Amino acid sequence: MLTMTWEEFQKDCGELMHLSNEFDDGWELVSKGSDVGQVYLKKTEKVRENLEVAIDMEECLLEEPLDLSSEEPVQSDELITVEYHVVYSISYQVPMLFFRGYRSNGALISLEESWKLFNATIKSYTRQEMLSILTQMDHPHLFKPFLCLHPCKTAEILGQTSDSQNKLVTFLSVFGPYVHLKLSAKYGMYFNEPEAVQNIRRDTFSR
Repeated sequence: MLTMTWEEFQKDCGELMHLSNEFDDGWELVSKGSDVGQVYLKKTEKVRENLEVAIDMEECLLEEPLDLSSEEPVQSDELITVEYHVVYSISYQVPMLFFRGYRSNGALISLEESWKLFNATIKSYTRQEMLSILTQMDHPHLFKPFLCLHPCKTAEILGQTSDSQNKLVTFLSVFGPYVHLKLSAKYGMYFNEPEAVQNIRRDTFSR
């Protein structure tokens, strides 16, 4: 288990922002005040609904997606705008990844729709199990409903990569791909990302 202090989070945010500006990668640093936890990272991406799921399913090969057979299959090739926020959790003392998706008509992606869109790299889970992984809660600063990856495994994963030079880069490298947030390999090369990150990335949510 490995937690992260607020001071470490701020330091890692500063380093990531420096590189993002250098790489023109689109990250923003948002400050809501000077208290602990009042700074977070933000990035907006475009995800092609049908194409992105198809790519991940090819990578998964024989892995089964979440069983949503009662739902109509996703057929849209629509571009969805996804807003990602990396927030410091005071309770868990780890970073948390919040996000929400918008369709072209401005409609928010629901929790169930997000499971279809983002769960292709996760093996078949029950609804209750999915709620413990990818769930919905109010953003701690915006006080609006966001989807988020539950932080219960974050300290465990960070503990497996304790030699990381930047825990935020490690966190995003491991957890980002599960929600189509793909961090450029340049970050890992700059910080000499530990090989352990590569070894555990695909197994993060395996049973």
